[in-house]
Amino acid sequence: MAAVASSKYSASTQRSHAVARPPVKYDNTYKMEPDRRFPQPQVKRIIRDVLQSMLENETYEPAKCLRLTKQVADVIKDRVKEISAQRYKIVCYVYVGSIDGGSLSCVSQCVWNDKFDTSAEESFKNGSLFGCAVVYGLYSE
Repeated sequence: MAAVASSKYSASTQRSHAVARPPVKYDNTYKMEPDRRFPQPQVKRIIRDVLQSMLENETYEPAKCLRLTKQVADVIKDRVKEISAQRYKIVCYVYVGSIDGGSLSCVSQCVWNDKFDTSAEESFKNGSLFGCAVVYGLYSE
């Protein structure tokens, strides 16, 4: 008879490498329309509130406004994601500039589905600076 090594662990628990599991496959939902539309009026209120609260007491300084622009965009995007319908991609653009003797023209383009995709925009102005924010809600099928 062959001698059997006595061990409280079975051979299956003494693996020296991780077991590769097959990737999980998800079926397509074939959902071509959203359950809920993008809440454009609520998004406009969010943009207006954030711009006013974050830019109201600020003065224009280029280095400071660079950081502030990123913060404003992040806050708007996070708040919109909380109320947004599922399957919408949120794209947020924020512009902050000086009122003193300058002008700004902005243009944007994207692939658009007129039935479901939409945007919301608001602007803010105080004595020193202006802010403009645009949020796109793009339905992902």
